[in-house]
Amino acid sequence: MQIELTEVDSSTDQRKIVLDSLPVMIGQDPGAGVRLDDQWVSRHHCEISVTKDTLVVRDLGSMLGTFVNGLNVTTAHLMPGDKLTVGITSFLVGYERRSRTERARRARRDTQPVPPAPVETQAATPEPGEPSNGRTRGRLPRLFSALFHLPLVRLRRKPR
Repeated sequence: MQIELTEVDSSTDQRKIVLDSLPVMIGQDPGAGVRLDDQWVSRHHCEISVTKDTLVVRDLGSMLGTFVNGLNVTTAHLMPGDKLTVGITSFLVGYERRSRTERARRARRDTQPVPPAPVETQAATPEPGEPSNGRTRGRLPRLFSALFHLPLVRLRRKPR
C-alpha cells in the first residue's frame, strides 16, 4: 500500500510525503518518522498505522489535538481524500485500498474451504406439562417470524 500525505493550505510549494513503513509518528521530535517544523505540533503529536487495509490516526496526547476533516479526534480512520490537520499543517491523505473481492480472493487462496454443517429443522413441540391450545404462545414468536421472514410454526398437542 503506497500512502501519500500532500501538504495543503501552504504558502510554499505543496510537498508530498510518502510513507514507506507503518506505524509512523508525526511530531517535532528528531526521531519522528514525519518531522514537522511547526510550533503548534507536539514532540510526539500523533501516529498513523494500518488496520485491515485502512489507515488509522491516533493522537498521542498532544496539547492542541489532531483533526480529521475538521473534527478533533483521539483515534479515527483515515480514508483516501481525508484532510489530516496536525498543528497548523494540513495534509490530504492519499492511498489505494484493496477491494473486498481482492481480499476475499487472497483469503480463499490462503485457506482451505470448509464445507457448511448440515442444518436440521424440526417442528417445535411443547414441553410435557406445558399447555398448548394449537397456537403459538405470546407475541415473541410472531415478532421473530416477521423479522426473519420465517413461517410461523403452530404447536400441537401430541395424542396420548
